[in-house]
Amino acid sequence: MNKGAVVLKTNFKGILGELIKKLFVVLLVSAVCIAANKLRNYVADKFHINGSIFKGDIMGTISMILVYIVLGILLILLAIAVFKLLTVFYELKRVTTIDFDREKIIIQKYDFPFEREILEKKFNRIVGAEILQKSIDRTVNAGSIYLEYLVQSKNDSKLRGIEIPYILNPSSLKDRLMEES
Repeated sequence: MNKGAVVLKTNFKGILGELIKKLFVVLLVSAVCIAANKLRNYVADKFHINGSIFKGDIMGTISMILVYIVLGILLILLAIAVFKLLTVFYELKRVTTIDFDREKIIIQKYDFPFEREILEKKFNRIVGAEILQKSIDRTVNAGSIYLEYLVQSKNDSKLRGIEIPYILNPSSLKDRLMEES
């Protein structure tokens, strides 16, 4: 019996929820950076620091050093948040193929910046599927599917699981996967 293969590709609508969350973090850290910069200007005006921070009194110097440390930490956090925002786009090239004829799950994904990884996992049958959706995912009909599959060998059998993230219409794909197995 020829069952074929099911190809699950990541979609832009699928990453929309994660993208909005990461963008919110970037905007929040940016707002705190702007507030810290205003605090720096306030401290400079209060202690009359125009040029070097070491030419004023000791309290002004200590205050400015602390403000610069906080600003530096915030800028590092902002760089990390922007980096994580950009890495979400690498999920768009993720393709998971469930080949029922060869009894393999093939995952092709790309990591930052140019690495390609192909994983092949053997399975005998899919025993369970679960849909994971957040509120934004439900509105755009996207989400993740968590599959439980059985791997049998001569000595024993093992139940394994895999999450396939950011796909469109996970409920119909879940039904199709359960029909095929």
